[in-house]
Amino acid sequence: MTRVALYARYSSDNQREASIEDQLRLCREHAARERWTVVGTYADAAIPAQASSVDQTSSGFSPMVKAGNLRLF
Repeated sequence: MTRVALYARYSSDNQREASIEDQLRLCREHAARERWTVVGTYADAAIPAQASSVDQTSSGFSPMVKAGNLRLF
């Protein structure tokens, strides 16, 4: 079975914490349809995309990358 990790984020004041919950719900539904096993869920709230991809100090992105490097998914 395919093992996957989910990552969700929102970056502006126009979004809210529920945005992450909604994204993760949709991702879980998709994973279930594909029969994928979700082995990790990572999220960042109110962090610009540049911080997630370049700086890698965000609370969710960096641990996700580390888990991927360890082949956890």
